[in-house]
Amino acid sequence: MPKSLVITDELLAALYDHNILPKFNSAPPDKGRYGWMHAGDVLTFHQSVTIEENVGIYGGAYKGFPGGLKSHGFASVGSFTYSFSALPEPLTVGRYCSI
Repeated sequence: MPKSLVITDELLAALYDHNILPKFNSAPPDKGRYGWMHAGDVLTFHQSVTIEENVGIYGGAYKGFPGGLKSHGFASVGSFTYSFSALPEPLTVGRYCSI
């Protein structure tokens, strides 16, 4: 069953504190914005996602092929991994990967 999560200023601050960067060389969250994320946005998760510390998720929301599943841009990602591409939710990426 899908679960929804509202992005809050506290969540943005926690992502920053754990070095989860939504943009290359991300500045700290400011005025409800952190990279491509905005406070008040609602994310719908269809499965569990785990994101370890020290990662870069620079691609933003994932847009699949026509008729495909769109995704919020969060996938399970291991430490010291970064991606300049949008990632679909069902994807699992290990540690020390660059995409």
